[in-house]
Amino acid sequence: MKKGVLVVVALIAIASVMAAMAYTSAQVRNDMNLKLVDTTEALLALTAGNHEAAYYKGYGADNYTQVLAIDLSRGLNGEEFGVQPFSTYIWNELFNVKNNSENAVMVKIRTEPDQQGRAWVRMKGDQNWVVLSGIHNGGGVLEFKLEPGEDMWIDTKTDALNGWEQEYAWTLIVEADAIPAS
Repeated sequence: MKKGVLVVVALIAIASVMAAMAYTSAQVRNDMNLKLVDTTEALLALTAGNHEAAYYKGYGADNYTQVLAIDLSRGLNGEEFGVQPFSTYIWNELFNVKNNSENAVMVKIRTEPDQQGRAWVRMKGDQNWVVLSGIHNGGGVLEFKLEPGEDMWIDTKTDALNGWEQEYAWTLIVEADAIPAS
């Protein structure tokens, strides 16, 4: 009986010492890096096609990263022209979206605002246009899946179905959400 009590007391003492050795806070340092790159080299890379309407904008400094810019009014030598009333213009392969991440992603392309003018997009090879910005109704979203390393060219269209002289400005938003592995 004495041995049993001694063993229990010893176990309680050891447990108390072990509890006292447990920490209440810790700090561990690890390396963490981030690299800012041009839009063509990013994890979700955007590349301009061979049209003056798609180009790169750098905000002035030589070492500033460049982002994709789209101006459907640009033509010869990058000069601004525009489109005439009652016309339709199509830019095949205006820009490219590439998934450089290790996961498959669901890409969504949309504009803000989505109800201002006529802007349409489609994936290369698809015949179905998606309205990103409509005149009387809000626009939609072009969605497609990209596997790691896969890319997709995007065609763009605009039409001017009336004679009103007007300028439109949108923000083109390209989003990607990782698809969980099954």
